[in-house]
Amino acid sequence: MKLNLGCGNLRIEGYIGVDFRETKASDLIMDLTEPLEFKNNSIDEVLCAHVIEHLVKADGINLLREIHRILKPDSVLHLHLPLIDYLIENCYRPDMDHFQLISILYGIQRYKGDYHKYGYTTKTISALLAETGFKILEFKTGRLNKPNNKNSAMIRCQKI
Repeated sequence: MKLNLGCGNLRIEGYIGVDFRETKASDLIMDLTEPLEFKNNSIDEVLCAHVIEHLVKADGINLLREIHRILKPDSVLHLHLPLIDYLIENCYRPDMDHFQLISILYGIQRYKGDYHKYGYTTKTISALLAETGFKILEFKTGRLNKPNNKNSAMIRCQKI
């Protein structure tokens, strides 16, 4: 079984969509700040794209621990998130789209819950993944639908 946690409106074939609200892609409604309703070592793969930054730091850590708990041994987590590094490196460039930079900090805010509560740098998310039992296999910039986007990370990691 593969999960798309925090799926929003993104339906991906072969994945069960899980979100806190009903959307066109959600198969299950769950509060990701609570224990996940799956058995230990029962999930083959998890995609968690642009979700963790919408949680306070403690809830983000707990979500990673829960994902670790439900993943089968050696299974993969695909974690995607905006990087504060990009904001820091580009905030004083005159040609920069400041709406994009501000959305890294605060989210786009199209609906309740579409705002950021915490931010991560390359260093902090790498340390957090190690702390919660994951080994990073690949760390690159980009987004699912925008591979050249430099303000976000796509991290593939393995449960250890």
